[in-house]
Formats: sequence, structure tokens, C-alpha cells
Amino acid sequence: MSVLMVLGAIFVAVVGRVVSEDAKTLIPRFCRYVLQRASEKLDEGSQIDCYEEWLAHLDETPELTLKLWHSLSISLWGSGRIARVIGFSKDSRRTYIRNKRVFDIWLAVMITPGLFIILLPVCIMIKLDGGPLFFSTNVVGRNGKVFRCWRLRTMKVNSERILRKYLSDNPDARTEWDANLRLKADPRITAIGAFLRGKSIDELPEIWNVFKGEMSFVGPRPMRRFEEQMYSDAGSTYKLMKPGITGTRQRSGAGTVCYRDRERADAEYYKRLSFLEDLRIILSTAGSIISDEFRNFK
Repeated sequence: MSVLMVLGAIFVAVVGRVVSEDAKTLIPRFCRYVLQRASEKLDEGSQIDCYEEWLAHLDETPELTLKLWHSLSISLWGSGRIARVIGFSKDSRRTYIRNKRVFDIWLAVMITPGLFIILLPVCIMIKLDGGPLFFSTNVVGRNGKVFRCWRLRTMKVNSERILRKYLSDNPDARTEWDANLRLKADPRITAIGAFLRGKSIDELPEIWNVFKGEMSFVGPRPMRRFEEQMYSDAGSTYKLMKPGITGTRQRSGAGTVCYRDRERADAEYYKRLSFLEDLRIILSTAGSIISDEFRNFK
């Protein structure tokens, strides 16, 4: 049955390409059928709840290709013992939270070799201005534990002095900084740094924090110590989880979302934390990167 569904997905994708005006209705309809069949494999007590949860994830997935992957992953994995382990039933949430580090380590080991190919030319360009290669800052982690979060340096040497002078010469920038603790036009960022931030390449060294167990691949955006004052509840929900390299806040644009919205996003992610939710966010992140690169290529 799983093989037939995979073949059916390929057929639907091809037909959707040929008949592009019907793709937006054809593919979601097929995905709903796959989810319905997958829910029938579960215990009667959890069929309705799981089916409704899967549909909610499906509706939130923007790309048609990701919708297909989402529904097929459930069809292939969403039954029996595997469903109880990786997050397709109510009892599995605690199991996944306890074993989430296993998934983080596995994914880190899988992608680390490819990172060296990306980082080597980037590191050479960063070192051309004579400054340090990496930048670290103290961030708040799970249970309020503070650790050093590592990134590639994207700012000029003596960035703090540059910021103080810029704020003293620009009252509007001072107002923006006091309200958000960030600037849309930050004079400290280098040319290569702007590129790295736009592609989120500067965050790749955070995988070291994942290996150390301080961060996860998916979770809230790391909170710097001085940002705690911006949270109404001092980040109480945030502190229940490990910070993540990607997450709902990161995908929605962390630099443009106010702190109150970030709190709500953290609380919503914690409520829905499961293997399926993390898989959806990772696939959405990868899909967005690939789509952006494809648009730039064209």
C-alpha cells in the first residue's frame, strides 16, 4: 500500500505540473486522502485527534511539494509502534521530548561533512579584514542555564564603539535601538556579514552547541541575556526548551517580530512539540532555502 501511495504521489505531482491551474486543489485533495488512510491504521481512540492534527499541519505547509512529503511521511511511518515513538499520538510527545537529542545528534552527524565545503571559502572571506573568525555571545538556555552560543563573525572590528557613535549621532536610531535592541540598517555589519545573515550561514557554527547538548536543531530562537527584560514573563516558556538553530520564530523573520509575538510563538511551539512538528519546520526551512536559491538562479 505504501508503494502504491508513493507512485500515486509521483503521478499527482506530474499531473499537477502539466495541469498547473488544478495543482492547488488536486495535490491537497490527494494529501487529505493519504492522511485519512493513515489514520485508519491507528487505534480508534486516537484516529480523530491525530487526523485533525495532521490536517492542521498540512494546512500550515505552504509548498505543494512539502504537502506531499508531509502526507507520505505519515503514511509510511504513522502507524503502530513507530507512530507512538516519533510523535503521531498523544502519549508520544513525552517520549519524543526525552529522546529529541538522539535526533539532533543523528542529523548533526549527517550534515556536518557537507558544512566544511560551505564554510571553507566563507571563513577565508571573513578573515580578509583581519578580525576574528568566530563570534560568541552569552545566551539563556533550558532551565535558565547560560552558555556561549557560537556564530561566524558578521560585524566589523570594534563594533561596540561604532554602535555608540552611530546612536549618539542619530536620535532616530537611538529610539529604534531602545525599543527593539536591534537596527534595520546596522552600521556594524560587514558586506560579507550581510550576505551571511541573509542566508543564515552565520548560524552554522551553532551545530557545535547542538553537539554539546546546549541547543537543538528546532526550538526557540536563542535569547541573549540582555533580552530577558523584553519578555513579560522573563521567558518562562522559553526556558522549558533548548534554543534552536531554526524554528517558528526564525522562519517568520526573527528580526521583524516583536518580543510579545515571539513569546506567543514559543508557547505555541511548546504546546505542539513533537517529531512531526520538528520535521515540518526542518522541511519548511530547507524548502525555503532551496526556493530562494532557485529564484535567485533564475
